[in-house]
Amino acid sequence: MKITILHNERTSFDIEKSGFCLLIEFDNKVILFDTGLKNDISNILDKTKNLDIDFIVLSHGHIDHTEGLKYLSFKKIKKVICHPKALEEKRFKSKNIGLNLSIKETKKYDLITTNKIMQLSNNIFFLGEIPRKYEKVASIEKDAVLDDTGLVFRTTKGLVLVIGCGHSGLKNITKYIHKNFKDKLYAIIGGFHLLDDNTTTEKILYLIKNYKKIYPMHCINNFAIDLFKKYNIDKIKAKKIIKI
Repeated sequence: MKITILHNERTSFDIEKSGFCLLIEFDNKVILFDTGLKNDISNILDKTKNLDIDFIVLSHGHIDHTEGLKYLSFKKIKKVICHPKALEEKRFKSKNIGLNLSIKETKKYDLITTNKIMQLSNNIFFLGEIPRKYEKVASIEKDAVLDDTGLVFRTTKGLVLVIGCGHSGLKNITKYIHKNFKDKLYAIIGGFHLLDDNTTTEKILYLIKNYKKIYPMHCINNFAIDLFKKYNIDKIKAKKIIKI
């Protein structure tokens, strides 16, 4: 399994400047997981120009994960998989922070929306809507971000979870995986939504105690970054490659 970070993450998280986009190669499939911001597009196009992408998967509808859809261009129509609510308007401090595709732009893609677990290949699964049973999560301007989801990859080392922001809550996501998959969860990669210092310590200790490999990338503040460092876990920087 090979994961290439394509976004240009800033040192401090900022939804308008910190995009998220991963190129995932596994099980004879090539997946673009999220599409970053407009300023990530040149790097994304450069790294994918010689690849035949099988799926574009959206972790949720926020602009830092989806704006690239407006600017990407492929010779063939690509399948875009997401939760139905990912296509709805998203608001934060009176701004639209959602996908906001026009009908014309939508026609560039084969949109597949589902809130159920969907199998993309023998060993790749889209998680659909994740129940909020084990951990309370904050809403954003009355938006519970129910479209927040991820991918699970069944590898020889165990399950690998890839998430964009983790709005569903790390405990909710991992417990949902334990319920629906028999294999052990080996690694967690992506955005962890660690922006509240009051709850960050508990969440990081939960990850460290239960999972062998942790790759924090996105949606974490400096407090979380410093705490991860105490456990010899560094934030994964842009343009890095992870092999599992």
